[in-house]
Amino acid sequence: MLPPIPQKLWKIDDSTVGDHFWLADSDQCYYIWEYTARKGYGFSPANNFIWNLKIKPSAIEKSPLRYRHKLEAIAHAGHALKTFISREFTETLATFVPIPCSKAVADPEYDNRLAKVLASAFYGWNADVRDILRLKHSTPADHESAERLAFDEQAGRTHEQRNRDYRPGGLVHGQPKVRQRWCGNRSVQDAIHRDLRWIV
Repeated sequence: MLPPIPQKLWKIDDSTVGDHFWLADSDQCYYIWEYTARKGYGFSPANNFIWNLKIKPSAIEKSPLRYRHKLEAIAHAGHALKTFISREFTETLATFVPIPCSKAVADPEYDNRLAKVLASAFYGWNADVRDILRLKHSTPADHESAERLAFDEQAGRTHEQRNRDYRPGGLVHGQPKVRQRWCGNRSVQDAIHRDLRWIV
C-alpha cells in the first residue's frame, strides 16, 4: 500500500528542527512523508514505501519479483515530486543533486535510486539534474547500524565529481560552472519508463 500524496509539503520548523542534528535554524527543509525509524515496514504506508524504495540489488537478485515493488516506489516518489515542483521552476531555477546511497559505485549493492526518482519525476522536462556526489568507500547503511556516522566523517568519505562529463545514470552533463539544463541520457530514462509501464 502506497502512502497518499498530501495536499501540501510539510516543513521542518522550530518545533522539530531539534530532531535533526545537522540542521541550522536558518535552513529551510520540506518533506512529503515521514519515516518512523526502527518500527519496520508494517508500521505505516510511509514506512512500507521507504522499505520498498531501498530494496537492495542483492535482494532483487534473490527474488526478482520484488523489483516490481521497488519500481512502484520509484514511480510514486517521482509522481509526488512532480506534484509539488512546477515545470517552470524545474527548468529555469532549480538544480537537483541526488544524495548518494551508502555504497560506492563499484560496490555490488550500489543503488542510485534517488537519481532514478528524479529521472521519473522530470521525464521529458529540461531539468538540471547532476549526479555528482560519490562515496570514496562504502559505509554501513544508517538504518542498519546502531550509530549514524558523524557529519564530518560522512563528508570526508564523499567527493564531488568535477571537470568531466560523468554520467553514471545518464543524469549529469557538462562542467560544474556551466549550467547545462537537460534531462539526461534518454536511453537510461526510457529504460526506467519501460520498467514503470510494466507495473501499470
